[in-house]
Amino acid sequence: MKIKEHHLDAISEFINIGVGKAAQILNDMLETHVIITLPEIQILPFDNLLHLFEATKDQEMSMVELGFSNELTGDSALLFNQNSASTLVAALTGEESDSPDLDSLKAETLNEVGNIIMNGVMGSIANITEKNLSFSIPQYKEMTMVDLLNSLDLGASSQVLAIQSCFTIENFSTEGSVLIFFDSSSLDTLGQTV
Repeated sequence: MKIKEHHLDAISEFINIGVGKAAQILNDMLETHVIITLPEIQILPFDNLLHLFEATKDQEMSMVELGFSNELTGDSALLFNQNSASTLVAALTGEESDSPDLDSLKAETLNEVGNIIMNGVMGSIANITEKNLSFSIPQYKEMTMVDLLNSLDLGASSQVLAIQSCFTIENFSTEGSVLIFFDSSSLDTLGQTV
């Protein structure tokens, strides 16, 4: 089944609901306003994914990756550039942004934030589509987008549904992105669901 424009609109809406819930959780944690962008959705060959991130492909990122499988299969990630990651960790832990202890707290803190946000987003997708999802353990990583995309196990020749939503945490000048990639078989499942 081919995904049509109205399918993409519906998918965008339930991704937006999930990201909105995650933004509200961040808002409550930080007691500041979190602004989110509407999700950008594209279906493209896996080999073309890197073109979406051409401007930042070699930039070192702090990310939390969460794979999912079962009735829908793919990968999701919460990404921050290094400065935004440090600012967010400092805000959540009360450490100074130039503290030597900040690096040791970064992985644990961002893993927890990633777990909350990605489970919120993916939980919404599972609830709305009524699909069972199994999640991997969230993993904190520091790598470039090139390395992240090379590490995804989505089938290099397959079509993927790439979803990106960005958010800004107002009082901390911090920006991040939520990325979700569905593999080819999940495209058919989503097309039949929405």
